[in-house]
Amino acid sequence: MLLDPKKRIPIRDYHPDERDEIRRAYIQRGPHQPRIREFPQSDLFGLKRRFNRKWFKKYHDWLEYSVAEDAAYCLCCYLFQDESIHQGGGETFSSIGFRSWHKKKRLDTHIGKSNSVHNQAKKKCEDLMRQEQSIQAAFVKLSNQTKLEHKIRLKASIEVARLLLNQGLAFKWTS
Repeated sequence: MLLDPKKRIPIRDYHPDERDEIRRAYIQRGPHQPRIREFPQSDLFGLKRRFNRKWFKKYHDWLEYSVAEDAAYCLCCYLFQDESIHQGGGETFSSIGFRSWHKKKRLDTHIGKSNSVHNQAKKKCEDLMRQEQSIQAAFVKLSNQTKLEHKIRLKASIEVARLLLNQGLAFKWTS
């Protein structure tokens, strides 16, 4: 598990069966927020600007900093980047890196409204860490009799689906 966000392998390059375990490890560790005395300065339009350590306090649950790249990233967006990540500057915060130190408002813009790409990724992080809500966890809690009943229903559903497929018939659900 690489700490510096710029040096990480994109999450989509991991095998699908390993992704959730890798995501959990990153979430448990938290965003990479190195304790640097002074961040390097960049010359932006004739002014010297740098990453502000105070941003770690305000955006403590997702903001990361890459020492190698002198850029900021979003842990949530890195972990759950997909096709919609290009909206709201998500790609900047997940793979390219944010360096516009003079435009702090872009950090708030990245968060966006309640249904933004960032907030969807953050919700996925929270859901992933709630193991008691998973299907597997719920199934373990069931009694042996209930498990047997579920298996019987599942087998019957599979047999019906096979029969319909073999007969070339359509599926139609009625309540």
